[in-house]
Amino acid sequence: MFNRLMPDLYVPSIYSIDIEKLRAAGIRAVLTDIDNTLAPYSQTVPTAELLDFYGRLRNSGISVALISNNHAERVTAFNETTGFPAVFDCKKPSVRKIRALMLRMGAIPEHTAIIGDQIFTDILAGNVIGAFTILVNPIKDKTDPFTRFKRWCEKPVIRRYSRNHGTE
Repeated sequence: MFNRLMPDLYVPSIYSIDIEKLRAAGIRAVLTDIDNTLAPYSQTVPTAELLDFYGRLRNSGISVALISNNHAERVTAFNETTGFPAVFDCKKPSVRKIRALMLRMGAIPEHTAIIGDQIFTDILAGNVIGAFTILVNPIKDKTDPFTRFKRWCEKPVIRRYSRNHGTE
């Protein structure tokens, strides 16, 4: 079970991702969480830096889609400037809506990366599907007790990743 929680790559932020390495590894589609992965919960539109990141993905031949557990209004508003395929109320780690989105995109797991800030939702879902998973540090975390507990539960996985990849 521990392997299902382990990301393939752990980076500080999406801007630390080497797009050319993704492309060389055969990645042709990126499915990414929004909240705390691309933007804080309070940010309603993508920044210029994020739009540039999207452009570099597209210029590398990598398609982009959004997968969020948040509600339709949040996802639609955030995605308005890009028009990417998007799924809201995804219910990650459930993979049903993610698989349907990949089918619509013509994406296959071996050529797909899933990016997110949560091990028990984003990374677990990506690993169940068989995608390349990328964990990023949360941009701005909530401080409610449930989120703090969840982050505490993620620490052993992150420590193990760091040990295995020599990043401790």
